[in-house]
Amino acid sequence: MTWGGLFVNIMGIFPAFGQWFLYGEGHVVAILRTRQTLLNWTPNIAAVIVLGVSGGWPRVRELLGRFLKWRVGMRLWLWAVLIPFMSALGAVGLYGMGGGRIEGNQMGFIPLVLCQRFIFSLSTESIGGEAGWRGFVLVYLQQRFSPFISTLIVGLIWGLVHFPILTVRGFVLQEFFFFGVTILCLSVVLTWFYNRTRGSLLVAAFVHAVFNAIDATISRSFVALMPRGDYMFVLMMAMMATATVLIVRTKGRLGLA
Repeated sequence: MTWGGLFVNIMGIFPAFGQWFLYGEGHVVAILRTRQTLLNWTPNIAAVIVLGVSGGWPRVRELLGRFLKWRVGMRLWLWAVLIPFMSALGAVGLYGMGGGRIEGNQMGFIPLVLCQRFIFSLSTESIGGEAGWRGFVLVYLQQRFSPFISTLIVGLIWGLVHFPILTVRGFVLQEFFFFGVTILCLSVVLTWFYNRTRGSLLVAAFVHAVFNAIDATISRSFVALMPRGDYMFVLMMAMMATATVLIVRTKGRLGLA
């Protein structure tokens, strides 16, 4: 479904509609792109179709109801903010220590762009994919395999789905590798949050959106602090450290009771 929608989009058959942008200082930041939202919701749509056929409306309602699960404790909500920002700051720090030049001309606009990109990410892959990847695929895999193996399988499939999109964006070979390792590490982080919250898709989507917003702000916006390729490398290193800590601290259980 994702690849088919992307092909239709590339062919120009799927025109843009329902777009909302914010303007400031001569720059444009997207808040909503309905076409992109639909393309990114295919994991959720697939999960709803399979659960609807196999279990009917009660199974679908139970899955989507996990987006309303917000009572998980203040500590987990705090970690949901801190872990993405600590990973990003670690990446920026690695870049600076390695002799990279950090751009700071537009730093005053970072909070505004970050909020805008967060809203945009929530409407697309964050909410649009978590019911499929964590709420459906991860749950079924963890009934058969360990949380760590299940997470790797989810991460591999999740990364593969992105392959045509990255090709269209012009990623070079090393950037494919950086992205692949990063998304495996992000899969570890999201599994930990999903298991620790006993199945809160809201928390998983929030963490996913914060990661995406930081990534877009730091490396793909007019307030970017460093070139995209450099950021992908240092972010991969920071995410590997984050994932390793979670795996070691939980002994591979990643929050599963």
